[in-house]
Parts: sequence; C-alpha cells; structure tokens
Amino acid sequence: QWKQKNLDSYFVSAFFLGEEFSSGSKDWQFDFYEPDKDKVVSFVYGKDLPIKEEEVFKKTKDAIPELALDNIKVDLEKSINIFENIKKSKHPGEIATKKLFILQVLEGKAVWNITYISSAFNILNIKIDALSGDVLSESFSSVLSFKDKERSKG
Repeated sequence: QWKQKNLDSYFVSAFFLGEEFSSGSKDWQFDFYEPDKDKVVSFVYGKDLPIKEEEVFKKTKDAIPELALDNIKVDLEKSINIFENIKKSKHPGEIATKKLFILQVLEGKAVWNITYISSAFNILNIKIDALSGDVLSESFSSVLSFKDKERSKG
C-alpha cells in the first residue's frame, strides 16, 4: 500500500543485525529511498507499516542508487560461505558475538557488506560483489583502535 502511494520510491538496501543468522530469520529491515524528500523509509519483514522515515546520511547530494534485484546473483548463503572461509583461514580464533549483513549499492555495484564483531572486540568486514561473488575488500581491526584514534584527535 505504501509503495502505491509513493511511486517514485525505490529499493536501496536490506539490513540484518543479530547474534546468529538463519535462512528463516524475520529480523530484516528493508529500506526505500524517496528522491523527492531525500529520505529513506524503512520496513521490517512482516510488518505493513514503515518503522521509520529518516534523513539520508550521505557524502554528496546525489540520489541513493537503486538496488536492482537483477544485479544479485550471489545469495546471502553463498556470501556467508565466502566470508566464513576467509575468517577460518585468516582469523580462526575469532568468535562472532554480533553479525551485520547489509545488501547495498557501493561504487555502482550490488554488494554484500558483512561485518562480524567478535568476543575479543575485533571487527572483521568483508565486501562481496553480489553479482560475481568476488571479494571487493576485507578489513580486520579492533574496536579499541577507534577509541585510540579518537584520543589522538583530542
């Protein structure tokens, strides 16, 4: 019903944050961009009403690019397998306490942006091309390093 009243809006991202992901999870948030208002409207899976409408956080005044479903050939399960293989080979001792999955457009590509926060307060982030399955970037850092950076600025 909302989409019928907001014809110019379009799908821009999907988001999940939790301790464990399962294929039946219903905790997904879906975001739609309203270009005429420059706002994002978010819905939670299974709920009819939007949960929020927010100003867009972005570096430029450009519209947020549409996330075209045709550009997604690698599903979340395969992306998680790619992520887990990298984690096991490079960071085998890390135990994830929070997992964040975002499907979005970055630099013109549909991307699975996956982040694990470990019990040791480390962050592993890997971006995977949702069309090809190629790993676009990976980073590993400590949450505590952000605190150290803030101290050095002050």
